[in-house]
Amino acid sequence: MKSLPSQNYTLLAYIFIHAQSVVEQQKFNKMSLSALGVLLQPMLNLSKNQVRIFLLNAVSSQAKEESNMPSRLLKMWISSSKSDKHL
Repeated sequence: MKSLPSQNYTLLAYIFIHAQSVVEQQKFNKMSLSALGVLLQPMLNLSKNQVRIFLLNAVSSQAKEESNMPSRLLKMWISSSKSDKHL
């Protein structure tokens, strides 16, 4: 994770922020948390657990200051990556 370029790091965080907003609109778009997870897992080459953690913990840009979101989300990813190695 530390070797990931900062642009990629930030983009990944925003992907998950957007993904959560998609899930929040599932009543209209029929895209559930599990359906979006199935889509994102192979596309981003992440474990099912990592995708689930990000989708459950991502926050909308209206709720938090945008400059803090990418680092907060990616710290969660680093933490989940470490726990996945023990599974």
